Amino acid sequence: FQTVNQIDLVPTISFLLGLPIPFANLGGVIPSLLPPHSKTEKIAPIIATTLALNAAQVWRYLTVYSDTANKLPALDELHTVLQDAVGVYRSALAAGGGAEDSLAYREACAKLKLFLGEATGLG
Repeated sequence: FQTVNQIDLVPTISFLLGLPIPFANLGGVIPSLLPPHSKTEKIAPIIATTLALNAAQVWRYLTVYSDTANKLPALDELHTVLQDAVGVYRSALAAGGGAEDSLAYREACAKLKLFLGEATGLG
C-alpha cells in the first residue's frame, strides 16, 4: 500500500468533490488519486493544473500568515521554488499537445510537488 500524509487528504477530497481547498490547509493533492476526465484525456495536464491551483492556495495562505501573524523566515526561498514551478507549468501550457508536452507537464508536476513539500515543512 502507498502511504499518504493525513494533511494531503483534505485538498485531494476537495478537488474530487469540486470544492475549493480550505484556506488554511497546507497539504498537497495526491496525484495518484486523481481520475482522468475521459478515456482519451491525458492525465498529466490535469494533475499539473490541480497542483498549480493547490500551490497557489498554499502560497496565498503562507503569505497572509507571514504578513499578519508570524514572519516566515524562508518565504523568499520558497517563492523562488514556486516561480520556477510556475514557469515550467506555463511553458507546458504554451507547448500545446504532443509527446514533449506530456514531459513538460510531468516536470511541472515534480516542481509543484517540490514546492508543496517544502511549504508543508515551512508551515
